Amino acid sequence: MKLHELFAKPGTWTQRHNARDKNGAVVDHYHPDAVKFCIMGGLHKCYGENHEPAYHAISAKLVERGSPNGDITPWNDAAGRTQAEVHQLCLDADV
Repeated sequence: MKLHELFAKPGTWTQRHNARDKNGAVVDHYHPDAVKFCIMGGLHKCYGENHEPAYHAISAKLVERGSPNGDITPWNDAAGRTQAEVHQLCLDADV
């Protein structure tokens, strides 16, 4: 599964932690109850140890959009960020 496919489903994205369960409790991204992911947690969920190419693709898109260093976590966790924005970023990065 590509990351944009994960985030296409409502309620699968979160902020400030790699993953949460259906009740919003923080869990590890590999935990079987994990259903909501930040971008970093989603990268690990979708690509496992081979997540670096997707990570770099997202980071490059952020730089194109004006992020000075392409840091994913601060962008994901920014106040007011939406799942729709995250999904679109992943689509644009083709991950």
